Amino acid sequence: GGNLGKPQNIPFLLKIIEKLQNYSKAEFVIIGNGMLHLRL
Repeated sequence: GGNLGKPQNIPFLLKIIEKLQNYSKAEFVIIGNGMLHLRL
């Protein structure tokens, strides 16, 4: 936990967040650091 790198499949996570952006009850809390954390 806490690492945001290639194994965590950040592009997939971004697709899910994008698909749920119109749902007012959808919330994401992302805590961590790593190679790809700036993409979030």
